[in-house]
Amino acid sequence: MSITPRNILATVFSRTIRLWLTLTGRTESLTLNPWLNGPMGGKYIGDSFYSEFAAENNLEIGSRDNSGLMNDFSLLGSGAHPNFQTEVARFYEQTSGYKMDVWTQSFYPAKLFARLLINTISIEINQLNIPLNAMDTSMGMSSEVIPLKTAWGETTLVCWLRKRIMDKRVVYCGFYAVIRIHDHTFVRVVFPLPDGNVTVILRPEFMPDGSFRLVSDRSSFGGAGYYRVQKHKPGFVKVKRIPLKEIIHVYCDENKVLRTDHWFWFLGMKMLKLHYKMLPAKEA
Repeated sequence: MSITPRNILATVFSRTIRLWLTLTGRTESLTLNPWLNGPMGGKYIGDSFYSEFAAENNLEIGSRDNSGLMNDFSLLGSGAHPNFQTEVARFYEQTSGYKMDVWTQSFYPAKLFARLLINTISIEINQLNIPLNAMDTSMGMSSEVIPLKTAWGETTLVCWLRKRIMDKRVVYCGFYAVIRIHDHTFVRVVFPLPDGNVTVILRPEFMPDGSFRLVSDRSSFGGAGYYRVQKHKPGFVKVKRIPLKEIIHVYCDENKVLRTDHWFWFLGMKMLKLHYKMLPAKEA
């Protein structure tokens, strides 16, 4: 493989991040903090990582037909909210049955930092190629929901693989699960990276108007937030909080069409907004 300026920059940035984690990250036990035990990658992630991970961990790839990011949305507590819009639960339980249109808008100055990482590391490892411009998603994004099951049929993780149709780059290969931390229920999403991952802990919130939000903000360790996780020694990882905030707001509009506003902030600065329109495939 030829060496390019992008290769060199990606290597420099990756090594700098690794050094930063080594020097400033917390050393945490996976036994005491099992929520930090998520998929970690090699040098390249791409769109076949889920199958490699399944093979290495004796998991079976389940049917993608009518698969959802969650088996049972009610685990998040929707039953206690009588105004809850049930179409939201249907989307999370039957995600593969929906067609999604997406629009994107990014904001300066946080956009500059995001662009730098995406145009170097993300392209090199083919993971987290987040669209920052409207043209990046002009042809749409593909969506595959892939359950990973044990030999006795229990779904342990669900991979959501999304790619930009125009250039086939992986927007994200993320592994979803509903988990409990300190007696609180969260949605965990793990994005594998070389020798580590980004673990996102999202707090469910049911809104008075019947809509639903997932929020990842900078709460205490073990709560909602972004965690950069790196391999350390057997049974332990290095962990560093990332100053990112994320809100995913899922709701039905006045025409009963399911939509999502997906916001990101970096260091308190607005960075990115994605808007999704989701329709059952048979109606799209």
